[in-house]
Amino acid sequence: MSTSNVTGRPSSLLLLLFIGYTSLSFARRALQDVFTAELTIPGNRLDATQLGVILSSQTLGYTITKLVSGIFMDQLNPSAVFVFTLWSTAVSLFFMALSSNRYCWFVMYTVNGLALGVGWPAVAKILRTSVAPNELATWWGVLSAAVNVAGGLGPWLTMSIMSVAVVWLGSDAWRSTFIIIGICCLLCGNIFAFHLFGFQLPRLRNQSLRKNVADNIRLRSDGPRHGEETGENTRVHRQTVPQTSQADELPADDTSESFGKDVVADVYRGDNQHQSDNTLFRFQTLCNTLSPTYRLLLCASASLHMSSTFLRFAICNWFPVMLRQYQELYSIQTTNLFVTVFELGGISGNLLAGLISDLGVTHKPSCFLNPRIPYILGQMVIACAVLCGLGLSIAAGIPWVILMISALLLGLSVFGAVSLCGVLAVELVPVSLSGTSHALTALCANVGAFAACYPMSRLSDVMGWADAFVFSGICSSLALLPMCLLHYYRFRKLLVR
Repeated sequence: MSTSNVTGRPSSLLLLLFIGYTSLSFARRALQDVFTAELTIPGNRLDATQLGVILSSQTLGYTITKLVSGIFMDQLNPSAVFVFTLWSTAVSLFFMALSSNRYCWFVMYTVNGLALGVGWPAVAKILRTSVAPNELATWWGVLSAAVNVAGGLGPWLTMSIMSVAVVWLGSDAWRSTFIIIGICCLLCGNIFAFHLFGFQLPRLRNQSLRKNVADNIRLRSDGPRHGEETGENTRVHRQTVPQTSQADELPADDTSESFGKDVVADVYRGDNQHQSDNTLFRFQTLCNTLSPTYRLLLCASASLHMSSTFLRFAICNWFPVMLRQYQELYSIQTTNLFVTVFELGGISGNLLAGLISDLGVTHKPSCFLNPRIPYILGQMVIACAVLCGLGLSIAAGIPWVILMISALLLGLSVFGAVSLCGVLAVELVPVSLSGTSHALTALCANVGAFAACYPMSRLSDVMGWADAFVFSGICSSLALLPMCLLHYYRFRKLLVR
């Protein structure tokens, strides 16, 4: 399909985004992969506690900049921000390769986290303004799969790089991993910058794409928006598209209108207000733009995002540890294969969740507030049920085939839910506020990531790993309640009418 078509795919841009974000994902886990190879750093080897502190500093920096950049991404050029992310990440890796001092690593890995945190909000904004709505979740899933690619290939590539570099660098072969990943990030940044500034990724074309995408976005409301009756300088332009006979049979209620009836072309304020934008104003604008029902929907989506992200990191970080406690039942090869199958399931989950939910968007109207919601709920139910089942039966011994099928189901459901929660967050609001909305849900997701680290390990000290995973599955299932209650109230109101 030609990229000149406003509904077409900017293929070269999407390819560069995937390669660049894969490089960033390798950079984020570079230190873990180096230490997984059990490399000895002469004279200054880190112990587990020091390594945990360094990784925590990276995660904290990542969380801070992901939130802040998500809010201000609505006022920045996301393509230029992505280039900056690649360059700054490369610089931090180069400095890490120069020294093995733990204090230097603490500082540079913090810088690494600060740089990496800006990456995904920029990618999300580029996707939101460059891809048609009926393909948004598909491409979101494709780019999200870059994390799984790095997670599955990172340890193997690190071992390969060091095995070759040891011929020239000897005991300093570990430095080659940081250098090569840094070079990849630097090259990706240069290529992306050339694509952006050399070919002049047209501002006019971006504006036409943004207008086309905005014209296809449905922002439903069960009441008047802020400014419609108060006369504020907020204008909401709506456009009505042809409705099918099935859609006409639905109750004529604003909250029950299907995805695609009324669409919002744009929400914008005067130039003076744009110049005085700040963080609080962005949040206030977001709240005023959304109806009460959609504010609750955004909060329920953030709850699911936090829960699904918690499951993702809990399984990645601690499930292999639990399997190693039963060495008489599960070999090290089985443990490693479980992680590999889980990551492969994550790739498939990202892609399938996007494709299937996009089909739901383009087909007949949904009785849900957003057609992606039933897919998220279904995936979370599967993930919680499988995790509880594994926790209850792990000590008795699980057949190899069933264990691998469980790993695949967990990858499909957990990563699919994480991906769709991010898509839902940017779809619920106008394009001009998509970065702020994504930043809010991403903050909740990072809370889940933190909960899956130290708190999860403390929980295992109290009740053991198996019971800790059962308890985690039950608690994660509670995150389904806000979304279910919201739709129960809505369905009940529709039935009364």
